[in-house]
Amino acid sequence: MKALLPYPTQIEKEVRVIILSDIANEADDHAAVIQSLLTPIFDVRGIVAVHFGEEGSMEKSFLEGKRILSALKYTNKILIPGAVGINSTSSKGAELIVEEALKDDKRKLYVLALDALTDVKIALSLNPTIWDKFTLIWIGGEGYPKGGWEYNLSRDVNSAREVFSSLQNIWQIPRPVYSTMGITISNLYAKLKGKSAVHDLILNRIIDWNMLPSGAYRSGDAWTLGDSPAPGVLIYPHQYCYENVPRMTIEQDMRYKTLDGELITRVYTKLYPNLIFEDLFSKLELFSRGLIEFV
Repeated sequence: MKALLPYPTQIEKEVRVIILSDIANEADDHAAVIQSLLTPIFDVRGIVAVHFGEEGSMEKSFLEGKRILSALKYTNKILIPGAVGINSTSSKGAELIVEEALKDDKRKLYVLALDALTDVKIALSLNPTIWDKFTLIWIGGEGYPKGGWEYNLSRDVNSAREVFSSLQNIWQIPRPVYSTMGITISNLYAKLKGKSAVHDLILNRIIDWNMLPSGAYRSGDAWTLGDSPAPGVLIYPHQYCYENVPRMTIEQDMRYKTLDGELITRVYTKLYPNLIFEDLFSKLELFSRGLIEFV
């Protein structure tokens, strides 16, 4: 199911997308998931609800995913449960990755991971032959060259290590880069308040989380839409914003160590945040006017 917008796009530019999202964890997943669903060159094959290291967290993400799809009036059944925790050996989300990777489809397949890599690791264990059949775009990991603690990585270090040791195509957007996606709450309020149920869903989620004690490290008047670069680097290629570096493996302390072999990682070093923000706001505006439909 794809979004049809009021301007034409080339069918040759379409890509298949699977979104892995710990939607109930924090407040930036909503914007990234909704932006992906409203992008006409994305054929979203599934949204996988991902755990975030707490008991019952996958189920919470699944319920939050339902809220998003309901607000969009999105009727296709694309919400899929992921692994319930780091010790899982199977999941519907992993099965979807394998199924799409093995399809005879000329369109490229991208897995947008906004979270822990448990389901990607399981997919590779279910069918190792898919190691070169899709590109993982991962929001996670600390900066290069040393690495270190980072939230998404910390939810499942072992899965990240296994994925980095075997998957051919990885585009990594590490914390020093995704953290540049800062935006003030006044800007969000002015752009989103009262425009539609979807606008308010994004805004209210951020405001609610901004009021929690866990947000104490933030200024209190701004947020980071750190997951939005995952769709953003496909919407606009950011050709001169990354380096291809020798593949690293990830130690238990979350530091990087050079991996033997010829694998490389595309590591993003900068983004164009305003371009990604304005694309989100524009698509939300078109949606609120009734100018986007899902076909």
